[in-house]
Amino acid sequence: SKKEGLYWFRITSLKLVNPANKPDELEKEALMAFEQEDLKEFSRIVTENGQRYYRYVGPLYVEPSCLNCHKGYKIGDVRGAISITLPVNHVFERIKTQRLTLLAGGLGAVGLLMLVLYTALDRAVIRPVDRLRQVMLEVPERMSPEITTPETRELADLYRTFQKMLQTIEHYQAHLQDEVRKATEDLRQANEKLLETTQKYRQLSQRKSEFITYLSHELRTPLTSVKGALDYMGTRLSQLQKDCSKKCDLTDIASFTSLAKENIDRLTRLVNAGLDLEKIELGQMEFEMKRFDLARRLRAVCMEVLPLLEEGHIKLWPEIEDDLYVIADEDRITEVALNLLQNAIEHSPKEGTVKVDAYASGQWVIFRVTDEGPGVPIDKQRAIFEKFYRGRKKGTGLGLAISKAIVEAHKGEIGVISDGKKGSTFFVKLPKPDGTTDTHS
Repeated sequence: SKKEGLYWFRITSLKLVNPANKPDELEKEALMAFEQEDLKEFSRIVTENGQRYYRYVGPLYVEPSCLNCHKGYKIGDVRGAISITLPVNHVFERIKTQRLTLLAGGLGAVGLLMLVLYTALDRAVIRPVDRLRQVMLEVPERMSPEITTPETRELADLYRTFQKMLQTIEHYQAHLQDEVRKATEDLRQANEKLLETTQKYRQLSQRKSEFITYLSHELRTPLTSVKGALDYMGTRLSQLQKDCSKKCDLTDIASFTSLAKENIDRLTRLVNAGLDLEKIELGQMEFEMKRFDLARRLRAVCMEVLPLLEEGHIKLWPEIEDDLYVIADEDRITEVALNLLQNAIEHSPKEGTVKVDAYASGQWVIFRVTDEGPGVPIDKQRAIFEKFYRGRKKGTGLGLAISKAIVEAHKGEIGVISDGKKGSTFFVKLPKPDGTTDTHS
């Protein structure tokens, strides 16, 4: 069998009696595994000299009849093993040939199956869908093309749905022109009403502005006269009090005169503020734009409010950088700064601190006024800049609205930062003159 290359076998053992039975490496590995791991068989495919062999090794156990000749063993011990070798090159060659045959047959079967499926899909799906596509392409030319319903249930449902859609489109198309004509007429009438309403609003707004302007001008002249008269009366009363004897008591008259003068001053401020705001909103306010140092102007404003600070026992903390040049109307910007500072003093507690700081940042010159007052509620921080809004203190309700209008007319920004509980910071941002920048943040 070995000469013909069919198979061969032999007996081998780790404890040799016949040197011809010496185990090779694979047999030695099998014998060791039998003794140590209690394996029942051992097999492996090996390659020697380019040939592949199937090696099988089975254990030989000691039986009672073996003990007479083989001393030192006990029944069940591994005495040796039988090793069988089979050449398997021809088996692998046959497997390879059959694999190629199976692959070719599988590819042929898959191709045939795909052909059958394509034929079935072409008849049941592709052709009906293509017909439907052709019908859809004909719809813009004629709304009622001829449609043959296919046999497939799903596609038949699709065809019927498409037919219903065409019928609906035809229905809407038939009434679309009337609907468009009606909608166009409604739109024309609505547009005419809108134009009429807009015209009336513009006329009313113009009349309102003209009335306010007229009223302000008409009130300003008598107010100025009354204020002058009260100023003269106050001066004369002061002189009379000095000249009269002790029995001549003019205190009450002087008090009422002073009260009347205060109210005249307040009414004059209100008229002037209303007139200024109306002019700004109508674009009729003339600004005298020039380049000036905002830092110098803010320091002057701080000096101007010193009497108010002393009256309320309030400390002023200025932090104003030098050389903060802007192009703006100096008097109007001063008016804004003075209004913010007066508001801060008015809302500050006694022994409180008002901080004024100014600096340059990027394309902006910024000044801020910070107080320790009750703060501005978050939901009111936009409303305080609207006309006639009044907060906790009395006032005209126009100061911040005018300040906002002035700042925005200078292409700037104004706003407030507050948590609504304590303290507020009002800020104003004015654009720097062209060509100047700063990296301060």
